[in-house]
Amino acid sequence: MRLVIIIMLVVCFASCQKELSVENGRNDVAGLLRRAVAVTNGDTLITFYYYDNLSRLETVVTDGISAGDTYYEYLNFTRDFTSRIINVKQQLTQSGFAYDTIRTAIHYPDPVGLEYDYSITSTNLGYLRVDSTTYSFDDTKMMSNETFTSGILTGRNEFVYDSSGNVIERDIYSSSGGGSIEFTATLKYTYGDEPDYLWHSVTASQNYWLVGIPNQLNKNLKQLDVIDQAGNGQDVRVLTNLTLGPGDKPVTGEVIVLPSNQKTSYTFYYQ
Repeated sequence: MRLVIIIMLVVCFASCQKELSVENGRNDVAGLLRRAVAVTNGDTLITFYYYDNLSRLETVVTDGISAGDTYYEYLNFTRDFTSRIINVKQQLTQSGFAYDTIRTAIHYPDPVGLEYDYSITSTNLGYLRVDSTTYSFDDTKMMSNETFTSGILTGRNEFVYDSSGNVIERDIYSSSGGGSIEFTATLKYTYGDEPDYLWHSVTASQNYWLVGIPNQLNKNLKQLDVIDQAGNGQDVRVLTNLTLGPGDKPVTGEVIVLPSNQKTSYTFYYQ
């Protein structure tokens, strides 16, 4: 069951939340993405993007219907004077249930360095829960991270890169209820030749907080393969196709999840 849940989260990340990957601090293309509309089986999610005075992504608000249930998410990034993300705040309401605010503080070991060594996440689920994650870098590449809950290791991600600095593989290890760590799933990424104009990060080290992949470049993700490593679920393939308009910015897109053949159609609006 745990692997099925992880695959569902991965599919949601790839299809429902791809538009969360926007930052235009160095974007040479005129016009900022302001709104993205995603339609899946008649359900509609609308995502709004808000930027600070340096055109850096600051707040993302998603509202609508997902899998037949009401869905609302507020995501906010706070940065320091070097443009590094230092705090993330997330609020989620789903099916009428409002979850407690999740706050994450990101620690950098020196005043201007771009690589961070740990983060602290806190939420109040009837009691104060504090999780922590440690990060391992090789130069500017995040090679792995480990998450601890109440001091117990509960998850690990390991990344493999190609010669261009893009992540081509992510191995996920997880545990349930404080049990032993299990090799749960492998994610394999295939990129197109064109840049992903929905993903333009100020620094490569921030990509993990914006999209969950610590890529060095902003190549368009064309295919995601989720491979079951625990024998509890089903392999999944996610295909992404974008139609580009003026300035080579995407105006429409389609995400297809196999083998279920679930399709999500996207429309993008710029200022």
